[in-house]
Amino acid sequence: KHHRLDNPSKSRDFICLALSVGCGVAIGIDVDDAFMDLHGSAAWSGLTGPGGGHCMAALDWDSEALRVVNSWSEDWADSGLGRITWAAVTKARSVWIIDAAVCYS
Repeated sequence: KHHRLDNPSKSRDFICLALSVGCGVAIGIDVDDAFMDLHGSAAWSGLTGPGGGHCMAALDWDSEALRVVNSWSEDWADSGLGRITWAAVTKARSVWIIDAAVCYS
């Protein structure tokens, strides 16, 4: 089962809860060249130019950012793992909680 969060701008608590109980989280967000060129553990803070849609899986979080795994190989960001600031997450096109039956029971 899955559940779409209708308001990504208020999704931080739901994302953290879902990840903490073992649910999957997918995030669809517009990304730009700065995101595509992300290196190391720096967090991407959102669009700075024209962008296009992309979907990633969330892994974990800290107070500053959501950590995601990307499908672009280990050459992207930090061995294929990147960070998206919470401010940028609030602008996501969509956020999906996977296996919502576990999360919301």
